[in-house]
Amino acid sequence: MHSHILAEYHKFEYDNKVYVLNVETMQAFRVNRALSEEIDKIQNGTITCDNTTNARLLATLDQLGLLLRDQALENEQESLPCSLPVKHISLNVAQTCNLSCIYCYGINGEYGQKGYMKAETARKAVDWLTRQGMDAKELIITFFGGEPLLNFPVVKEVVQYARERAQESQKRIHFSITTNGTLLTGAVNSFLNENRFSVVISFDGDLEMQNRNRPFKGSKCSHEITKKRVQQFLKSRGGNATGRATITAYNAD
Repeated sequence: MHSHILAEYHKFEYDNKVYVLNVETMQAFRVNRALSEEIDKIQNGTITCDNTTNARLLATLDQLGLLLRDQALENEQESLPCSLPVKHISLNVAQTCNLSCIYCYGINGEYGQKGYMKAETARKAVDWLTRQGMDAKELIITFFGGEPLLNFPVVKEVVQYARERAQESQKRIHFSITTNGTLLTGAVNSFLNENRFSVVISFDGDLEMQNRNRPFKGSKCSHEITKKRVQQFLKSRGGNATGRATITAYNAD
């Protein structure tokens, strides 16, 4: 019998509708109450997700990307290389956030344990990446949170240290960051541009949607300051921009 387990997901309600966010793909799907209850039963172990499960339910879960893997494959010994290079790491430098998004899967960006990554920890991660990169010539470090720019001093320190280690190892290092855009000040923009960052900005777009979905903590509206900061950032890139900028709309509808 083939059995499956569910991929990591986050379920939330908005306007009395239920949504399931696939954490890996960052895609949100609206589901009905019946399907929501079935997912809960599988997650809680009340029912088993296997070949005896309703075929339509399995097909729906698969469409949502929630069927992670077939456990029957665990017993099959696949031929894999002894080791593979690690080329990309994500540093969660800030387990805290200045926004309180209604659909945040990270529990207000704190992931259950609020705090900031220490510079020493980040440097050890860079050392590990350099070693595990083996013969790879291109390495990538992504800064994530919460809101990573709340720990901007450590971001700057890590970039400088990573460049030094990459040079010693004769590798090229690239940087990216995922931010809510509220802290993109002039100094931050200059730093990101000078170091050729790829930047992903999460922004829900229009005033009503942004303020409802992504308010500051304390319910203060975030649209105007986010819009202003994003516009300033894009202007700072200019016609000769280096790196990449992406505006991602996490619109629940």
